[in-house]
Amino acid sequence: MDKGEYLTVSQMAKLHHISRQTLIYYDHIGLFRPQITDDKGYRYYSYLQVNVLKEILFLKKLNLPLEVISKIVKDQDPQEAVGILKDQRKIIDAEIEKLIRTRKYVDERLLLYDTIDFNQPVDEPYFRHVDERSFLALPFEEDICGNEDELQVRFMAAVDEVGSYDLVPSLGFGVIIPKQALQTDLKASSVFVFVPEGSPIIKHSPLVHTLPAAECCCMYYYGRPSHHQNQLRSLLAYIDEKGYAAANDALDICLLDHVKYQGQKDVDFCSLQIPVQRK
Repeated sequence: MDKGEYLTVSQMAKLHHISRQTLIYYDHIGLFRPQITDDKGYRYYSYLQVNVLKEILFLKKLNLPLEVISKIVKDQDPQEAVGILKDQRKIIDAEIEKLIRTRKYVDERLLLYDTIDFNQPVDEPYFRHVDERSFLALPFEEDICGNEDELQVRFMAAVDEVGSYDLVPSLGFGVIIPKQALQTDLKASSVFVFVPEGSPIIKHSPLVHTLPAAECCCMYYYGRPSHHQNQLRSLLAYIDEKGYAAANDALDICLLDHVKYQGQKDVDFCSLQIPVQRK
């Protein structure tokens, strides 16, 4: 054998910028075997095999499984190869669509975080304009605000309902305190999950409601949505002091879920928002 007419494992690997171990593995599984293996176990490849390995590595870049690549290389059937590549394109298109949706959810969560004024002190009322928002709301069958387990189950029911429209609850969630309750027991009546503007769910689900843009009196606090009585009383007193009154239902929104605050673990960073109008 004239070794000058062949490439060693190291030479073939270097030519294609892969490791020796990769070539040895391909030999082991029968995907790409050397032209010659001598009695000492040394592998030698012919120059004609260079293009074969190049094609294998190209197909691998298309994320085709090695067993599929092996079939293409061994069968050498152009029509079969075209069919496999068309199927792979469908898989890639589906992955791209999924990634686009995932990026949209990331953008929506960042949009939620952009609404947070981290310079605003906690437990202090302030006024701000809030744009129109839509949310899916599920009313309580009974007062469950004191029952954390039941409340979480209700939240998950709302999440599931949103998910039935192929949406992810990336814009926040919380509870609704009806306008009339702001004058009585301050108890929430529903859980809600924000939904993106323009989503089909807004037109098709009777559970979706839209709050118009409004001037709101707000307060950040650490705790749990629905554990808000003290903060609500403080906020309502501030509203009255400034010559305003509640104009619509209040929202208790979970902005950051399970954070650490002043030694407390697993508390939520929440925002109370009450639409207001001049008396």
